[in-house]
Amino acid sequence: MRSFTSTIVGRSQKLVNEVAIGFGGSKVHVPALWDTGATNTCIAQEIADAMGLESAGVMTMKTPSGMLEVPVYRIDLLLPNNVGISDLPVCGSEIGKQEIGVLVGMDVITFGDFAVSFHDGLTRFTFRVPSIEHADFAGVSQPSP
Repeated sequence: MRSFTSTIVGRSQKLVNEVAIGFGGSKVHVPALWDTGATNTCIAQEIADAMGLESAGVMTMKTPSGMLEVPVYRIDLLLPNNVGISDLPVCGSEIGKQEIGVLVGMDVITFGDFAVSFHDGLTRFTFRVPSIEHADFAGVSQPSP
């Protein structure tokens, strides 16, 4: 099992931490936004270009603005505390305009257990792989419809 916890001072509306992107022996550290509303993990197109990533194909991505054809790359995603996901397909995206290098989507989040809390003036999010158990604050675990 591998895990990490990231802490942000104050009530944060964005869950951001530093991750590394690995490819072909090189590694670059970038800010990552964790987004449970995103299906797929994305990489800023500027970073993909700077790292010399070669497209492994294209996919159609649904965005709030419509449908886009985007390149797909394969990277090693290195999360804090040596939590890593190898050979991960990611979409090229314009997320660099939001000053992030990676948008972590549900394809990564569902590899393990993910929780967010706000207590004592701190926003914390924690992630572990593989999944160990369900988080159930109500004590009544029932499947969603």
